[in-house]
Amino acid sequence: MDKDELRELIEECCDDIFYRREPLANVKSRLSYTLEEQLHTEDIIKRIEKYAPSPVELPEFDLTKKEDHVYCVEWGMKKAERNKFEVYQKMLKELKDKYVL
Repeated sequence: MDKDELRELIEECCDDIFYRREPLANVKSRLSYTLEEQLHTEDIIKRIEKYAPSPVELPEFDLTKKEDHVYCVEWGMKKAERNKFEVYQKMLKELKDKYVL
C-alpha cells in the first residue's frame, strides 16, 4: 500500500463516517485491518533485513587454479553466498517498493 492508497482509504472512511453510509464499527474494522496488515508487512521487512546475509567479497575465478579442487569448491561456496545475498537484497527491494509507505 503506497501513500496515495492510504490517503484514499482514510478519505473514504472519513466520508463513510460523515455521511453515515456505514456503521462506525465497520469503518473502524476496515481501517484497522488494512493498517495492521501494513504494519505487519513492515515488521516482516525489518526482520528480513536483520537476518539477511552479509555481503560477500568474491574475487574473480583464478583460471590458473582450475585444477585445484579445494579452490574450486571454496570459490563456489563463496559464489553461492554472494548469490544468496543478492537474492535477499532483490527481495527486500521489491517488498519495500511494493509495501513501504
